Amino acid sequence: VPPSILRTYPDSNATRVTPDHIELEFAEYVERRSVEEAIFVSPYLGKLEFDWSGTEVTIRFPESLRQNTTYVLTVGTDVVDIRANNRMAHAYTLAFSTGDSIDRGVIRGRVFDEKPDGIMIFAYVLTGLLADTLDPTHTRPHYIVQTGSDGTFALKNIAFASYRVIAVRDEYRNLFYDREVDQFGVSTL
Repeated sequence: VPPSILRTYPDSNATRVTPDHIELEFAEYVERRSVEEAIFVSPYLGKLEFDWSGTEVTIRFPESLRQNTTYVLTVGTDVVDIRANNRMAHAYTLAFSTGDSIDRGVIRGRVFDEKPDGIMIFAYVLTGLLADTLDPTHTRPHYIVQTGSDGTFALKNIAFASYRVIAVRDEYRNLFYDREVDQFGVSTL
């Protein structure tokens, strides 16, 4: 049975919250390092701190949250349980807002590959950027998610905007495209 998340703090889709941490409770014991490497927060908050107690983890932010902003914490599919080394079947998304409303945009897709699970999906907001000058080797993505075991993904609770979406097999897990190291793919649309 793949690992799953039973409870979160704050609750998913909560508004008017300004937590100084996030709590996740897993249904079973998970490999801690796999969790810590599979958690992404958009917009980026810097290096996160993790405090474990059994099947629960508290995630602390190095900086305070922005006002009137939707935050999306994604737990990627690289999380594995201790007992059987099973991976999460699909990425988990926890969204909350420091303002009165929460962003409701969604981008869904599928990566076709021999081994599609765990591929990173980087989404870049194009507002204020020239799409042709976007450099994923130096620009951190605005939103991040991982593909599931079937290659599907869903970027949830994102702002309504124009995006450039890139699939990257991020070998160094640095959230950048590394030339001559990472494989990548883009949409044909």
